[in-house]
Amino acid sequence: MSHPAPRRTSALPSPNAEQLPLFAAQPAQPAEPAKPARPAAESLASVCSPTWGRHGSNPPRYGWLGQAYAALVDDPEVFAREDNTVQLSAGSKNRVASIRFWMRAFTLTSETDPVPGQASSVVLTERAHWLLNPDTGVDPYLEDFASLWLLHWWLLSSRPCRVPAWYVAFNHMLAVFSKDTLRRRLGALATQAGWKTPSAKVIGEDISCLVRMYSPERTWADSSPHIEDIIDRPFSPLRLLSTPETDQLRLNPSVVPAEVVAYACLEYSHTVAPAARTISITRLSTDVGGPGRTFRLYSRQLTTYLQRVADTHAGIRLTESLGEPVLTFDEPAMPLGGHLLRALYSRPGYQAPPLPAH
Repeated sequence: MSHPAPRRTSALPSPNAEQLPLFAAQPAQPAEPAKPARPAAESLASVCSPTWGRHGSNPPRYGWLGQAYAALVDDPEVFAREDNTVQLSAGSKNRVASIRFWMRAFTLTSETDPVPGQASSVVLTERAHWLLNPDTGVDPYLEDFASLWLLHWWLLSSRPCRVPAWYVAFNHMLAVFSKDTLRRRLGALATQAGWKTPSAKVIGEDISCLVRMYSPERTWADSSPHIEDIIDRPFSPLRLLSTPETDQLRLNPSVVPAEVVAYACLEYSHTVAPAARTISITRLSTDVGGPGRTFRLYSRQLTTYLQRVADTHAGIRLTESLGEPVLTFDEPAMPLGGHLLRALYSRPGYQAPPLPAH
């Protein structure tokens, strides 16, 4: 089948001179009062589902999402077939279950709750068609790092988020923390949410999978003897997480396409206040579940990204209110955010489709 030519090379670029300020240390300044979109003591149950360990210890691999998309287009009941290991090139039933889980976690599929005696129905979402369709999708082979950043945002911003360990790590932890601290925090938040506290083994598997997904190096969390478990990790070049010491984890900022950052900010604004035409940078950078925590960006970094978009896209600008920077937009936040992504993926000879409403 024909498909659009890849727009970028596969190598993750190093920051250029214009991007270097994004990595400068955040200057000391008086603490700004947080204005959370939701209560500060928000229960994990209100944003996540207790789907611990559903990944089967398998982080998403190269080709999995595209293969699942193609298989579901050909056969919507593929996950119920006996030969689905062949159809999905998965190798085992465990990996079939992992592929199914990640498709839903990234909001590329939806599933109805099964009627007793019937299997769940797995349906591709409009997002999946927009991204992965071989003929019309903006990036069917996930060759553009913007797509990985977008999937990262969808993974953590979906409601309910189906990876509670991921959500807690990015939203409730400091930049550097220990594996044990994360384990205890997960247990405490699960208890607070009224969930059955997951076992230490299950929490350990979640932490291991999280590290293997995002860390660029092989670490204590990656003890598999299989070479594909070490190299077959498409999200690791984002370098969002590293292991400076054996028992330490560090969440890192990185170079994110400005349009993806702006899209996430607009989608977040739409989520918390659909009719609003402004949102403060403080909220975007500090809210639990917001773009700042998800992408590990300080307010100054977010401002730099958003100013870059405002300089090239009409209808978006940075203003000030009571001395605080504010993102202002002339149109409703969504579909304006989708228009930014359409511009990001458009290239000579190819007109990117509009991003469907979620």
